[in-house]
Amino acid sequence: TPTYGRPAFLTEAVASVLAQTVQNIECIVVDDAGAVPVNVDECERVRIVHRNVNGGAGAARNTGMEAARGQFFAFLDDDDVYTPDRLELALRGLERAPVSVCWSRYSDETEKPQRILDGNAHDLIAQTTTPHMGVTAVQRETALNFDERFRTVEDVGWWIRTTKVQLVSTVPQIGCLIRRHSGPRPGYAFERRIADSHLLMEVHRDYFIANPKARAFRWRRIGLMSQKVGDQQAAGRAFLRALRAGRRPRDLKHLLRSIGAKERMERNAAAAD
Repeated sequence: TPTYGRPAFLTEAVASVLAQTVQNIECIVVDDAGAVPVNVDECERVRIVHRNVNGGAGAARNTGMEAARGQFFAFLDDDDVYTPDRLELALRGLERAPVSVCWSRYSDETEKPQRILDGNAHDLIAQTTTPHMGVTAVQRETALNFDERFRTVEDVGWWIRTTKVQLVSTVPQIGCLIRRHSGPRPGYAFERRIADSHLLMEVHRDYFIANPKARAFRWRRIGLMSQKVGDQQAAGRAFLRALRAGRRPRDLKHLLRSIGAKERMERNAAAAD
């Protein structure tokens, strides 16, 4: 469990780990060089590992895996919580494949059907949102480290690399509750996420060339984030690339909307002058 400056959420996250039906576990809390002291009582099943330099979620997970003693790894963000049977679901899935996922939901929503990934999921994995790390478990001997160049989308890169060499199983039950909140999300500004998405497509260029649906999805995400920061020109370029890769009517609508927004901004700027 990586943590950085969210002590109230962390307490609930750790409590949900200790409440598991599977008891033979250790919970490693990785303090990612936060200014706020980690307020969790260490005990036989809880250890705190401190990093000297803030590296983001991927680097903190790498630190946690290096410190771990268990046969399997599972992941939990400090602002989310496990259901009591989360690790039981993980063990069930790991009997069938070296990487296992269950389902998640937002804590303020009801359950919705989600993807079932079984076997070779490499081509499918990045065609839409990759499984949340909170629903992911992996055998220690097959676990890959996270690419520490990324502060965001590190999970997408991890999934692309992992599914290239490992099979996946899905247990279609809710095991992780994702919290929506207005608290701090260090390093997750849209500008950083846009830059990391561009880097992701460079690092995994061969994958995105071979998988046009994944390429279209990533460009669509870049376009939507570019709109969030008011860069309609960059949004238009991204939606055009998504349209060329995926040829989905939705991307055409996004493209036309971004062109319209850009024209309105230009008219308003001219009127102001």
